[in-house]
Amino acid sequence: MSQETSVKTPRQSIIFRFQRYGHRKFPLIIPDPYAKEDLKILQKRDEEENAKTEPPSDELIDLRCIWAVEFYTPSQVAQLLSGFEKLGWDREDIRNRISPSIWVQSFRETPLASGSFNFGAIHRPGDKRSLSTHGWTALLPPCVDYAFASMYSLTSSITCIVMCFILDEKYSGRFDERLRHKYKTVLEPIAGGGYRLLNPPWQKTAAIQAIRAEMRAAVANWFRTQLPGLFASGIIEDEFPTCEFVTLHKAQPFPNKDEGDQASKEWLSLLDMDHGFYAWLAEKSPGLKFVWPPLRDKGSRFHATIAAREDAFSKQALQRYGGGGRQSCVFYVNQRVSGLLSRWGLLCMLSGFERCINNMRDSATLKPVQRGKPPLYLLRELTGYLSQSMDIAPVSADLQHLAEQNAIFEHGLEIFKPGDSHFYRDKGITLGQVWREGIRRRSVWLENIDRSARDLLIQYGTVIGSHENIKLQKRIGKLTWILVLLTAVLAYLTYCTLLSHSATL
Repeated sequence: MSQETSVKTPRQSIIFRFQRYGHRKFPLIIPDPYAKEDLKILQKRDEEENAKTEPPSDELIDLRCIWAVEFYTPSQVAQLLSGFEKLGWDREDIRNRISPSIWVQSFRETPLASGSFNFGAIHRPGDKRSLSTHGWTALLPPCVDYAFASMYSLTSSITCIVMCFILDEKYSGRFDERLRHKYKTVLEPIAGGGYRLLNPPWQKTAAIQAIRAEMRAAVANWFRTQLPGLFASGIIEDEFPTCEFVTLHKAQPFPNKDEGDQASKEWLSLLDMDHGFYAWLAEKSPGLKFVWPPLRDKGSRFHATIAAREDAFSKQALQRYGGGGRQSCVFYVNQRVSGLLSRWGLLCMLSGFERCINNMRDSATLKPVQRGKPPLYLLRELTGYLSQSMDIAPVSADLQHLAEQNAIFEHGLEIFKPGDSHFYRDKGITLGQVWREGIRRRSVWLENIDRSARDLLIQYGTVIGSHENIKLQKRIGKLTWILVLLTAVLAYLTYCTLLSHSATL
């Protein structure tokens, strides 16, 4: 930025010099006078930048719902059943179906079993709408109107719950509201001196990412408190696999070449929806797009987006899902992507297991830092990693079998094909096939590395135990000599006492 000052009076020049001198001496207390002048220049562009990044008046960005996925492996089954009991979900519903608890136990007792259980709508306790549905109730996040839940038994060792949290209308307009807000350029001080420019596009992007982080945290906390499982244990660094559903009124989200040039719509880039080359298109629901991972928001690597234009769904198709109202679109999409998200969550689960394996492998190396730690600390650490790996062996074996069964893996899934097929040799490839191959390959690697890592950990633990046994034997030897010496001293003192007593007599 330029540091040219405007014409000043002598008094203003003296004040300016004092401020400049004070800033050099106390940069964190006295602001840079040059920065103030540059800020005034930059703020003249705020109106133009706000206009460029604002949706048209006839546009509407509707954040409809967010899905969260949780898995229950052998070590989390007890938590799942306990969660059902606390929620009151361990009973038959009003349609006299089998209870969720019995359903889970029956499928986990059958090798390679797969199936689904639809809870239907879930309302808050006391909500009159729960009486007209299936009677499932639970405390929900404040921004959520109600929810839908589906449970999947993917294999005998993997149970999955996909929750669709339907956002209330006030929260649904948060994206639209933030993009229409008028921001002013500010300069944020940087530690060590200097400033960072925060213009309106930057602030709008930060606001969108903050909204995503807020609703992701809300649904993740719901699982942590109500139905904690694998992701609640922190296997992917306190994150959860989540997916948002957004509709636009006129613009096309994630546009490709055939859908026209939308490069001028800068507000789409702030939503991370301006490029469609990495989007997947639904075959039976044209216009419905799935995108993962985010292109720009690297802090949301386990967050996906499903988006569409409002006119992508015909009124005839929505009539079967609530009569064509606003919520009908959510019901329609949830019915088609809930199973898809359960398979997508497997990739996130594998990422967590791979992270666990890497930590195990690193902990087993005889580093100088670790040599200074108490042996009992190292043994407890190794025991913890071994207990975590007890889930990896059965899960990786089951996933290999699941990935080899094309019909079972893709049963009930909406078929998504690449928006731009130039990135794939097979022009007929589907999203399910890509995931299936990725899961198969990563499961094989995970099983092999888990076996070698556990062998290494056991050997490491044996070495530590042997080393401690040798140290213990040396200490026992020293203690034996100390006892012999004390016994001799005691005998000598006794002898002296007897001699003194006989002399007295």
